[in-house]
Amino acid sequence: MFTRIEFEISELDRIKDLIDEFCEENEIQMKDAYFLNLAVDEILTNIFSYGMKGTPEPEITLSAEMNGDHVVFIIADNGPAFDPQSVPDPDFTPSLADRRVGGLGIYFVKKSVDSFEYRYEGGFNTVTLSKKIKKSDAG
Repeated sequence: MFTRIEFEISELDRIKDLIDEFCEENEIQMKDAYFLNLAVDEILTNIFSYGMKGTPEPEITLSAEMNGDHVVFIIADNGPAFDPQSVPDPDFTPSLADRRVGGLGIYFVKKSVDSFEYRYEGGFNTVTLSKKIKKSDAG
């Protein structure tokens, strides 16, 4: 699967549908599909919200493929270089009432996939997410 993504937050619905379709075609269990959707949604939401400031012609792509028993998603954008892995994990020691709002997205990505890699090359940020999957019992 490969698609170009318009720089519009409404694209998240279309991408969710594409991921669901990809997962169904590849007999990926619903639980794994949920976590893959969560991870991709969080990365794209960060790109839409913060990643393209000052970028005159935003380019965003998403690809997905099966690699043995792993599914691999690659998200690329031509925004300013930003390594999402540099974001520290949230501090869970304060009480919920005292904790600052936000900052959980990248943490959720890290917890949703088995491998989370970043590189900046040729003017593009590239995030590679990989998750070992189990085939669905249905179908």
